[in-house]
Parts: sequence; structure tokens; C-alpha cells
Amino acid sequence: MSSLHRIAIYCLIPALGLAVSSGVFAAETRPVLSVTDLGAHSATDADGFPTGLPDKGELLRMLRDGNFAALDTSLEWLQTAYEGSFRREDWVFEGFDAFATPEPSLTPRFNEWVAGRGSWPAHLARAIHREARAWEHVGGRFDAQPNAEAVAELRRRYKPIVGETRHALRLRPRLVVAHRILATEARLRGDHKERNRRYDAAVDECPNSFRLRAEYMRALLPHWGGSESHMKKFAAFAQRKAGRNPRMERLRGFIDWQRGLAASDPDRAMQYLNAAVKRGGQPLFLAARAEAHRGQGQLELALADLDLALAERPQHPILLERRARVRTALGQSVAAKSDLVLANQLKTGRVPKTRPAAPAATVAKAEPAPKARPPALAPEMVKAEPAPMPETEAVADESKSETMADKARAKGRTRGDKARAKARKKLQAAESEPAPAETRTASRRPAKTAPPAAAPSNAPADANGKWGAPADFDAMSQADALAKRGMQDKAFAVLEKALNERPDDMELYRAMDRLIEPSGAWDRSVSYWSRYLKRNPDSADALYERSGSYYRGGNLVAAFQDLERACGLGHSQACTVQSRFKAMAP
Repeated sequence: MSSLHRIAIYCLIPALGLAVSSGVFAAETRPVLSVTDLGAHSATDADGFPTGLPDKGELLRMLRDGNFAALDTSLEWLQTAYEGSFRREDWVFEGFDAFATPEPSLTPRFNEWVAGRGSWPAHLARAIHREARAWEHVGGRFDAQPNAEAVAELRRRYKPIVGETRHALRLRPRLVVAHRILATEARLRGDHKERNRRYDAAVDECPNSFRLRAEYMRALLPHWGGSESHMKKFAAFAQRKAGRNPRMERLRGFIDWQRGLAASDPDRAMQYLNAAVKRGGQPLFLAARAEAHRGQGQLELALADLDLALAERPQHPILLERRARVRTALGQSVAAKSDLVLANQLKTGRVPKTRPAAPAATVAKAEPAPKARPPALAPEMVKAEPAPMPETEAVADESKSETMADKARAKGRTRGDKARAKARKKLQAAESEPAPAETRTASRRPAKTAPPAAAPSNAPADANGKWGAPADFDAMSQADALAKRGMQDKAFAVLEKALNERPDDMELYRAMDRLIEPSGAWDRSVSYWSRYLKRNPDSADALYERSGSYYRGGNLVAAFQDLERACGLGHSQACTVQSRFKAMAP
């Protein structure tokens, strides 16, 4: 990635990646409840997903007060609830998202929690806190072109995070939030094969998770080494689970969402974002559309979108801050201050002891609570198996069927362990690359292998029904492994062979560009992009990439000409960088 591209850093959706939505598209705010009250709250949406969410403020107060036994009990309870039914996925994600705060004054509390109890909730919570601090250090999450220096810094900071996350997984294998962290780290490393292995391990443990798949969709964004084609295939393949989890349809919205972020024409961007929102009203999509409305001066529409997003995630600090900004512009100073106060409390952990009641309108529509209630949260429950949560007969039947399915999958894996281990050894020998040490400890189950080399390019699934690594990812992974071992010539040969087979695959040219970058041979990089442009003369992405190579090589005139052409073809990032070029001109 060139220095020119580092200028084009976008943080349009800075922190929503830590809480990618899977909520219901509804105008009423979901009630925020204590963990005890959450178990008695029986209201669900049309698809059977519970409407209540755990109170982040309650969990942060426990942390501030050093009430680690209650924290362990509460988080154990939420995880057990999720393991009973995937429909409670929001509970465990939102519960642990309470700790996605970069507040440095909380770090000693996390350390005390780990040192005093050593529980999996303590390790996972500290990993999430460290993750939030890492992202704050580089200025936010990237949903457009990432910055190379920032990504390198994140990779360094993720090393202890990954170690702690893996430790939590050894203690509790079905930690869906832990699998999300590992998927994010693999995306940052650009290791496509390892990313796919981690995804396969994650869906083995959490087969019906929407939010894991949403994180994987982010990894398939073009600037993270994926492509729109890969996103479409993955979203389509995930629909095989739509019968059980109808939220899988929302994965298709990521394609229009990224198109909307990349579009330079405001009307076209709005069309894409409208299409994304229609897939299910994700807060991620609604936040992007709100920014687009705000940019066009449509503050009332921006406020409406943020209201809908916060109805799903009422305790999301970034959304609260954005709504406060819009409310201020509309002259709603009192409401804006309320949003800012709550956002600050959730970011710093300084939450008052009196928890506000859930919105009356929502509670009034909730179904009567069942007679059976979960036991009060008590420290002695930590060592015992958490009591089952009260649920309707439909959810209870579903939990039983999921347990039976888990046993069947485990039995099938046991029979296939030896065959897969043999195949994995052959694959590793063919690639001349030893298996990463961290992969061997990633799960109690064997890591998955990529599809065989003979598989057709971009095949959506392998024989086991898992998402297979596309063929161009195979070539890029091999080249990356060879380059890390100092075998650049062989790495170039691997990519050159792949380019001869697929001369119009832009991701291979990007891989070649990354391979060239350390040597500073920018003329060579320019020649490859020129080769692509000879076949695809109107590719705005290729023009943008070549402009970066020209810039690093010192040819500013050619760099600006490519930017101008890319901007004229509708490349929004090229237009932004072009305007910065003009501003810097004497």
C-alpha cells in the first residue's frame, strides 16, 4: 500500500465494528435490563429473538467496584444462555461489549480481576479492553482504505490480545466473542488462509452465529484483500442457515453498504445505502446513511436514522455521540447533552449507581414474565454449573435439537480426524510452510485445510460444506509465506503464474504490489498496474493504485493524472486525495 493511500485514511464508522448489529429493525428502544431481570424478560421479536439487552452500565459498575465474583457469574450466565440458543447471541455480544472501553483508569481493575480469579470472563474482558485501546491508539476502525502504519501497529498490539483470547477459549471453547477477536486479528495480518481456518473453527463451535459471519464479511471488503465477488458468494452461501437464522439475509446488505461508502456521487451513494438498510436495518448501515444525510444537510433524516440505530443498540457510545452532534445542529441542546453524558459514562465506566428504567412503552408491550426466574446472582454460583434460563417451549425444543446436532457434528469430526490430519500434512509439505504454532492451539478440534489446488476458482464450499478459500487467496497465501522466509523470487513466480492464469484478477495485482513495496521498486509496480490497465483501461481502482506507485516513485505529474482519471470514473477516494493534492499545491 502506497504512501498516497495512507493519506486517504477513512474512519467513517470508527467503532461500530466492535458491535456489528444483528438486532431487529424496530423504532422502539430495546429494554436495557440487569442480568437477573434479563432472564425473566420473555418478550421476543417476530423471529423469536429476545428484545431485551444486558445493561452495560451494571457490568461496568461491578468492574469499578471490584465485584469480580458477580462479574464472573453474570458473564457465565450470559454465555450459558447463548449456548442454549443462538437467538441469545446479542446478549453475550452486548454484555462483553461493555468492556470495549479504552479508558486507562480501568486497566488496573482488569488486571486485578485476572490476577484474583483467572476466570475465562476475566481474560476475555481484558482482551476486549486491550483491543479497544489498540484501536483508539490508531484513531478508530477502518471501513475504507486502511493506513499501512496503523495496521502494522495494530498487528503488534494484537499479539498479547490473541494470546489471552486463546487462553479464554481453552477454558470455554464456544466463546463466540473470542472467535470474533481472532477473526479480526487474522484480517489485520492479511493472512487469508489463516483467516478462513479461524472462521471454520468458529462456525464449528457457533454454527448459527450471524455476528461471526458479519465480521467475516468485513474481512472480505476489497481493501482488506477481498472483493465484491467474494462478498456476494459468501453472503449467498450463508443463506443455507437462513431457515434457522433469518438474519443471514442481512449479510447481503454489506455489499451495498461498501458500495455506498465508495461512491463519489451523493445520490448514487444514497441509493446503495437505502438498499443496504432494506436488508434489515443494521445500525452499521443506518449510521452510514445518517452520515450521508448529514453531509447533504438533511438533519431530520439523519436524526431519524440514528434513532433507529440506537433503538437496536441503546448503549452504543459512538452512535450516542453522533446523535448528540445532529441534535446540537437542530438546536436540541438538552437531548444532545443527555446523549453525551451517557456516552461518556459508558466509555469511562463512571456509571451512576441508579440505573434508569427501561422505556415504559417497551415494557408495557412485553409478555408477562414466566413464574420461573433465574436464581439471584451469587458468588458461589461461579464454580457451579449455571442454572438453565426460563424459556418458551419452542426455544427449549430448539436448544435440545442444537445439542443433538452438536453431538452429531462431534461424532463426525472424530471419525474424520485422521483423514484430515493426513491431508493437512500433505498440504503443508506441498506449500513448504510449517503450520503456525498458534493454529495448533486454536481449538480443541483440528484446524481446517483450504480446498485442494484443483478446486475451481472462487468455489463457494468444499466437500465438508465449509466456506472454502478462493483460488487467488491460495496463491497470495503461498506468496506471503515464501516472502516471510526471504524467498522473494519464488513468491514472485507463484503470483506471476497466477496472473497468467487470471490476468484480470485485481487482487493478485494488489498482492504483487505488496510484495514489491519493501524493495521500493516502484517502476516495477507501475508496470504491473499498467499491464492490468491495458486490459481494463477504465478501472478506477487500478488507476488509483497506480497513482500511489507513481507517487512513491517521485512522478507526481503522472500520479495526479491517474487520480484525475480515477475521480472522473467515480472513485471517491481518488477524488478526496486529488483535492488534497490541489490544496497542497503552491
